[in-house]
Amino acid sequence: MIVLSLLVFGSFSPVFFIYTVEYTYSPIYNASLATVNLSKLNFAHDKIISKMYHTFGVVYPLIFCIIMITTSTIIVYHLRKSAENFDKGQSSKSSVSRINAGRSVQVSNKNMISKEIQVTKMLLVVIFVYIMDFFPRLCKYTASLFHPEIFPYRTNHNLNMLMAHLIWVLDFLNASINFFILMRMSSIFKKTFYEIFPRCHLTKKGKAVATQGLQPVKVA
Repeated sequence: MIVLSLLVFGSFSPVFFIYTVEYTYSPIYNASLATVNLSKLNFAHDKIISKMYHTFGVVYPLIFCIIMITTSTIIVYHLRKSAENFDKGQSSKSSVSRINAGRSVQVSNKNMISKEIQVTKMLLVVIFVYIMDFFPRLCKYTASLFHPEIFPYRTNHNLNMLMAHLIWVLDFLNASINFFILMRMSSIFKKTFYEIFPRCHLTKKGKAVATQGLQPVKVA
């Protein structure tokens, strides 16, 4: 993960050197004002760096999305395969064992199917959330490829910053919503979380005590 992060950051790093910041004294404001200008690196590699930046902005999220969908599909496939193997193993038992343990086999089959459905739903929700986060980013960088002025300190600077802030908000939501998805859809995760942090969980008795403590006291 660290190597992957360094690789992505390194491929975007040339963008940091296409601008230079110069400070000039302004007698009107009686202070030094910063002006942002294009550097020699930008003129030496005319528009190559910006195209590379926008191309990576489209390719990297697309690769991660494909990896997520592929791995989730593999997980669902192995879940179904394990459920089929479990059914075959149960059907190969003798008739006596089936009669004696018929109810337990039926219950275990139902539990297996319900867990498979639950995991599949959870993976689909995670993929859907990631696609919702990925789509605005894809639109921004694709538009920048065809209209290079959607870039910092260019003609459409304000539009670029508006889209960038929207993507940052979606990234934050994408990073934080997985906890709530697991709490909602995974009973094992929810149980383990409340075992580690018991104060975050209020039972019915605890809620009743809390509501009683909030009731006003009558003064005689």
